Amino acid sequence: MSRLATVCLSAGLVLVLSGCGVVESSGASSTRGAVAQLVRDIDHRRADDIDAWARYAENANYGYGAKITLIGIRHGDGDELGDVLGTLEFASEATIHNVGLFAAGTIHHQACYAVDFSYYGVESIGRGDYGDRDLTREIDCPDPIVAVAAPPDTAPVYVVPEGTEELVVAVLAAAGPHPDAEDIRLRIAAGLRAPTGEREVAYEPQVEVTADGAIGFAMGHARDCLLVRRVGDDVARVYPPRVYLQEGEMGCYPGTALAEDLRPPH
Repeated sequence: MSRLATVCLSAGLVLVLSGCGVVESSGASSTRGAVAQLVRDIDHRRADDIDAWARYAENANYGYGAKITLIGIRHGDGDELGDVLGTLEFASEATIHNVGLFAAGTIHHQACYAVDFSYYGVESIGRGDYGDRDLTREIDCPDPIVAVAAPPDTAPVYVVPEGTEELVVAVLAAAGPHPDAEDIRLRIAAGLRAPTGEREVAYEPQVEVTADGAIGFAMGHARDCLLVRRVGDDVARVYPPRVYLQEGEMGCYPGTALAEDLRPPH
């Protein structure tokens, strides 16, 4: 064999080997990237436990260029708001077409990754730039790979039942000149309609009576708050700026209904 032929053969072998490395890198990038994109898509949510994050993952759109399977739900022992709640484990399978030296090959790549979650979302394990490797760490895949289902959500769903505003207005109007807060609360609680949705539970009604006989009523939370007040003979629903209903502000309380100044803060 001539020296020129030997050089050409060596160069060809280097290209082939380099092509294999590119193929393997593409496969790993596709499987990891798919899982990283999935968890980015649910990262804006908030959850009190890892089971809730598992449900979010199950309901995510898996159109990420790979088949993603939830294979593990690991519970953590963190009990503070920013602590890690647990870990989700995923198997990711990607098929890469038109790869190799002559762009005619196909490879199938499978890998498994773990992702940690806190109440606020995905926990970065890298330098904080939230690249694919900052969000996922590779783990050994089980054999065989078996999908796990997220536990069903059994937490109560608190609501303000339909017809509550009309009920409250009627009870406050009939309360008389010397109202009793507990009596009003019990009358409203007794008249509430039973919620009809799955796992729905009515919020507890809250009532406050001031020294001059004004009545404040509140029911709900920042995103679904019913406020009603009676001052003198005037009974009306109160609509404060939503910012006042947030935690750390006035909140959804009878005192908010009775506040004298509910003008927008800006």
